[in-house]
Amino acid sequence: TWIEPDCNIPSGESLLRQFVHGQRYFEQRFGRRCSEFWNPDVFGYNGQLPQIMREGGVDRFLTQKLSWNRFNRPEHHTFTWQGIDGSEVLAHFPPADTYTSAGTVAELRKTAREYRDHEHSRTAMLVYGHGDGGGGPTRAMIETMLRARDLQGLPRTRMCTPAEFFETLEAEPGERPTIVGELYFEYHRGTYTTQARTKRGNRRAEIALHDAEFLATAAGGDYPRTELDRLWKLLLLQQFHDILPGSSIGLVYEDAERDLAEVEAGANAIAVAALEA
Repeated sequence: TWIEPDCNIPSGESLLRQFVHGQRYFEQRFGRRCSEFWNPDVFGYNGQLPQIMREGGVDRFLTQKLSWNRFNRPEHHTFTWQGIDGSEVLAHFPPADTYTSAGTVAELRKTAREYRDHEHSRTAMLVYGHGDGGGGPTRAMIETMLRARDLQGLPRTRMCTPAEFFETLEAEPGERPTIVGELYFEYHRGTYTTQARTKRGNRRAEIALHDAEFLATAAGGDYPRTELDRLWKLLLLQQFHDILPGSSIGLVYEDAERDLAEVEAGANAIAVAALEA
């Protein structure tokens, strides 16, 4: 996706555009499309997401956040997630319950001990390194991983890409459990009402972009593709999972309200020009 978006407040069209622009960037930069929706830190996942993911060319999903549930821990760490239309993706929750692991022996042992799907799987992920979702491993962390590859008392360990990890999961025999519909997060629930001006600005911008695209198409002539692309990316940025839900610091919302107003004004200008045409 373009950024790591909130998955409850944006419109379905916005979530589709997250995948359109994210996959377009990935293909331009790396020569192929991404097959994983890497979304470790978002506050719940709506039941339409498997369908939207499949439409975006993605059939694998990873998050860690639901391990924070206040009342009910997830029943499975590896499962088939089925959307409300029947679309299915392969889902995995790292059993160490962290996306900033230090790669310690204790966390490796916890990964094996806490994994809830041993009856159908022998593979789980540990996301290690400093930063949200891993990404900044130290030399010490890497050294631990290398020493733990084949060490008595520890699970067999190897470093690999997300694609290689999911390929290993897909090749495992046995029948995975299926979970249908929304993956509800029992925490951070105040994010539906905090920073209401930003949420209102987001919805107004979504509506304005819809009208701008519709009218520009109906008007014919030169389609303002470059400007619409810029405005969509600016809107998608505001849907980051710590901006739109209202979980950032105050300065963020000064920027967000300014940028959302720019999106709405830019979309309205396109709509007016199309109506005049």
